[in-house]
Amino acid sequence: MMRKLIILLLMLSFLGLWLELHVLVNNLPLNLEIPLDFVISMGLTFCSLIFSKIVLDLLYALKDLYKKRGLITIFPFIFIKRKKVNVRFSPYFSFHRKSLSTDDLKSRIIWSFILEIAIILAFMFKMPIVLIVLITIFFWNIMDINHLVFNKTEFLFNKNKWEKEDSFESDLTNTLKDKIQKSELSYSDLMCILLYDAINQSTFLTDSELFEEIFKKIEYSQNTLLCTGLVELLLYEISISNNHNWPEKVNQIRMQLIRINQLDFFYYTSCLRQNFDFCMNREYDKMKSRRILISNKKIN
Repeated sequence: MMRKLIILLLMLSFLGLWLELHVLVNNLPLNLEIPLDFVISMGLTFCSLIFSKIVLDLLYALKDLYKKRGLITIFPFIFIKRKKVNVRFSPYFSFHRKSLSTDDLKSRIIWSFILEIAIILAFMFKMPIVLIVLITIFFWNIMDINHLVFNKTEFLFNKNKWEKEDSFESDLTNTLKDKIQKSELSYSDLMCILLYDAINQSTFLTDSELFEEIFKKIEYSQNTLLCTGLVELLLYEISISNNHNWPEKVNQIRMQLIRINQLDFFYYTSCLRQNFDFCMNREYDKMKSRRILISNKKIN
């Protein structure tokens, strides 16, 4: 019920933002014809959301700098104690939510009600620019609530500042096992592990006992997105193992990927398929994993 309500609010805010921009575009003396006006207003909607997210990231980064925290985020970079990690354009790695904690849920809900009232007032007083700004903020506020409610694993990483510790990995393993049993494991969880591996140059999944449980869950549910995330994570861990000359881990991960390949229902993006083929042919040095920049040193 909660998830459906959040999806509804996100769709309504997106639709409201598009309608407001559509009216704004049509009021300009451009004489646009259908469907060009639709395409332009839709493009402006996405641009508004992306630009607002960049601004939010910068604001949160400034706040973290002011408080002298170890973890700060700037879109699309993550800075962790002077280590700069540049990962692909993805909300799983770079957004301001890296600074969120479970204590923020109450404040986000309160802000949602305040923003709803402000949006209604802006609409009544016919203030289109203010309305666009408020709807955009409302959209990302609802996204934060969605993240706080349904993606709790990431807060474990946030709390530990993404540092590698045995006690933390034990808690993380237990949390992930619980999510697997409840069928709550998500693509976001796997991408968080990938970032954790990138920062610490570790192979958490391969070193843990989670692969078999995740594989069985995917095999049973045939969850394509989850299977894709697992492939991405394992391909990244095999590149780390190869760079550090860990042949046993490389062979272990390769065997795991062969088993996943037999399922044959992950997304075949060109890069993923190419890396998979290189892995199957044991041409590990040719694999083109996302580039990570740590302390200004490139690591593939």
